[in-house]
Formats: sequence, C-alpha cells, structure tokens
Amino acid sequence: MEIIILENSIKLIPMTSELYHKERMNYIADPMMCDIPYVYDRENAQKDFDKKIHDKNRRWFAIVQNTNVIGNVYYKNINFEKKTAVLSIALTQDIHKGKGYGTVVEKKMLEYGVNQLGLQIVYADTVLRNTRSQHVLEKVGFKYINEDSDFIYYEYTKN
Repeated sequence: MEIIILENSIKLIPMTSELYHKERMNYIADPMMCDIPYVYDRENAQKDFDKKIHDKNRRWFAIVQNTNVIGNVYYKNINFEKKTAVLSIALTQDIHKGKGYGTVVEKKMLEYGVNQLGLQIVYADTVLRNTRSQHVLEKVGFKYINEDSDFIYYEYTKN
C-alpha cells in the first residue's frame, strides 16, 4: 500500500505500530459513539494493533495531518470474490470533526476500494446517535439500508 495524499495537508499512510500508538494516545472517546471514556494502555493497544495488522482482509491507514495522526480508516471483511468490504473511520478528537476531513477521506477510500481493490459494494454502519457520521456517509454516496436498536447500516454501490 502506498501513501495517499489528499487535500488540507491530509495523508493516508499505511498503518504502522508507531502511527497506531500515536493515534491511540491522542484518542478521546466521542460521546456520540460511546459512554465510556477511553484510557490509553500501551500493551492493550499493541495487542489490538497486532491482531488487526495481520488480517489479510483489511486495508488500514492512519489519517495524518502534517505530522499529527488525527485518526484511522480501514476496509475490513474484504471479500475479493464477492467484491465487498466494510468501511470504518474514526477521528481521534472532536477538534478534527466538522472540517470536512471525514468527507475527503471517505471519498478517497471509496475511490481506492473501487479502483485498487476492485470493490463493487461497500458497507458501513454508525451508531444511531452519531448523526455527524450519518451525514458524511450519505454525502459521499452511501444509501440507507436499515437499522436496529444500536446501529444504522449503509451501502455504497459502484456506479
């Protein structure tokens, strides 16, 4: 995977242990996502990194602005036969939200997924109360599928 340069000094850099720890050290749990504060623990973060980095059906990037890791984005559950995957994004703090970074990153990831990975359908979900995420998903072309008591589910289909 290569570094992908976006706008506003944003880059998507293939995730490394060092980048993941920087992201986790700066992460503040968003109350729209969860009720429990996040506390960084180096050992647990490394275990999480080790588990995710060896997943062959994942493509994982750090979202970097200048030299600061402001989040991460990834495809998981990539099924190359069915040409499907699930897209997930997380920005580390509220100060990075509402500035268009998520929109730019998700658009670029859809382009990457279609052009580099050959995806035809991309799924995403968000917790019911995360209206910001819902807005961004719809803005970049995802369509509402359904919802349950916790999540809203979306689908993006290649044109």
